[in-house]
Amino acid sequence: MEADSVISGELPPEIICFQILPRLPTKFVIRCRCVCKSWSSLTRNPSFLTVHRSFRCSPSTHLLFTTSDDSTTTLQHFHSVKLNQEEGEKNVINPTTDLFSLPAPSYSFLGGTHSINGLTILADQLNAKTVYVFNPCTEQIITLPHTSLEAELFTHHLGFSAVTNEYKVFQVHWSGNEDYPNYVTSLRFKIFTLGTTTWRHIELDFPFDPERLDFAKKSVCLHGGIHWMHTNQKIIVAFDVGAERFRANIPLPGDCDSGNIVEVGGCVAVYDTSLLQQDMMLLWILEDYQNHVWVKKNIIFTSSWEKLGCPIPLGTIHTGELLLKPTLRDSGNVSVHLYNIESDSFRKCKISLPVKIGLWSLLTSYDESVITLRS
Repeated sequence: MEADSVISGELPPEIICFQILPRLPTKFVIRCRCVCKSWSSLTRNPSFLTVHRSFRCSPSTHLLFTTSDDSTTTLQHFHSVKLNQEEGEKNVINPTTDLFSLPAPSYSFLGGTHSINGLTILADQLNAKTVYVFNPCTEQIITLPHTSLEAELFTHHLGFSAVTNEYKVFQVHWSGNEDYPNYVTSLRFKIFTLGTTTWRHIELDFPFDPERLDFAKKSVCLHGGIHWMHTNQKIIVAFDVGAERFRANIPLPGDCDSGNIVEVGGCVAVYDTSLLQQDMMLLWILEDYQNHVWVKKNIIFTSSWEKLGCPIPLGTIHTGELLLKPTLRDSGNVSVHLYNIESDSFRKCKISLPVKIGLWSLLTSYDESVITLRS
């Protein structure tokens, strides 16, 4: 059969499917879906998506921004910014691509979570009826079904299991005491698997104190688990997306007791905020996940941390640099900082957002993805 392919000049289908097409940039793969039904079906196949993701054919990282015209607007606008310049390029102004607009929640703001394989969540923490999953690259967006539970606060976290090849949204509901709002009186959990139509209530056992874990804090999904930093018990907790249970806890480094979790080079990491007033940040990287081996890195800012906009880590980008987003927002001077862990150096990237904006926020970074969302 191989000889016949060589004689006829045709490439074997498996070469086309798993060696040629997956190496194409994301935008070209999306265009290939218009060639014929077989190519459209192929480029949606889970095996193809896995191979395409492993090649990382788009050497760039995108930033997802949200803006509004003023503080009373009824719409939130979403924009993409492509960071494709290599290290060493400075003073490059990165233009904005407008994506779409969504109705803004009353008395709140649609916030984003970390991106997984190009997908991310937009959700209103005060109202579980407003939850979206979308792919900025394909500009596909789906609205998740309304949940039937009533609670004071909601938080949503996106996870992916390579074992089951499923994307799931982990939803946490909690209520507090009227006299002591920060005291959690009840916790409930639901799961939504992308491709299905309903939420599922799940019962969980906890190898930690769940009422003292702030589930609204940032999480990262790595090694098939959604991870949070539990500062009260000085541990990392992880929810196994495939098995739908919590794993054994990972101890935090001995002198790390504040900050948050972040992804660094495909590893779970935490940054310690206790020394920020000294213009220094401690970064702990879990380089050996199984044996719980942490490596410490001191980040010393080249200027006053406050004058830089009080930046905090968002995760690493395609160059391996650590992206830091500002928490103090200046509408006239939007920029992000990139830190090279190896050379211990910084560079600044300027962002060109729409001229007339009131509020803006950097939600997350994401890679281009050909994943198709189905309602």
